[in-house]
Amino acid sequence: MLSYPVRIALIAALGGFLFGFETVVISGAEKTLEAIWHLSPFTHGFTVASSLLGTILGSLVASIPAKIYGRKKVLQVIATLFIIAAGFKRIAHITISPHLSITRERLAGYKAALADHGIPFDASLVKYCKYGGLIDNETEQAVDALLGLKKRPDAIVAASDKLSTGCLMILTKRNIRIPEEMGLVGFTNSKMTDLFHPALSSISQPAFEMGQVAMEMLIQLIESKHPVTKFETKVMNTELTVRASSARPS
Repeated sequence: MLSYPVRIALIAALGGFLFGFETVVISGAEKTLEAIWHLSPFTHGFTVASSLLGTILGSLVASIPAKIYGRKKVLQVIATLFIIAAGFKRIAHITISPHLSITRERLAGYKAALADHGIPFDASLVKYCKYGGLIDNETEQAVDALLGLKKRPDAIVAASDKLSTGCLMILTKRNIRIPEEMGLVGFTNSKMTDLFHPALSSISQPAFEMGQVAMEMLIQLIESKHPVTKFETKVMNTELTVRASSARPS
């Protein structure tokens, strides 16, 4: 029988593996473990270290089953439909590493929204940032590649927090007027989006709650006394907040 701290460490490592670099989701998962099992400072340290290990391993093998804690395709459909409704026609998509499941789902949502409105998909308008915007240079290269196109986009849908804020900063540095020359919608849970100039239109996800729910489901699976044959998918509400970065001039 595995000792108590080792059991916690294994569950935390598995959680980190599943949640990838979704740091707020991991935080919610850790808080759930702490509350359920009343972790001591020592065992809590185990959960943090194990989550980080699981995160690293998960990223190396590119296995992040995002369906456990959200429908990424649906989110991208919402963002793309909104930017189309605002009057933009040539819409680019800047996203993270192409071999991750979260990337594939959001790209599928982007394509679906374009198809629904008769806008042809153009592969040149999709740019990948392997490290998800954690390295400023890769976001800059992606934005510059779009700006260098003979027929450049009039809007960008960014697929993560870092990419969203990175695009905003780079476009501003390039003296591209937002939204007059380039509309922008992104994903972020930051409370500071209203402080950007212009304020950033964004889709926010209940990341902390996702971690809580996912960890509770994971613990139920692990502690079940009988083989689990039926699995549950929980979809949590998201929120689209419209701000100045996507307000198409009339």
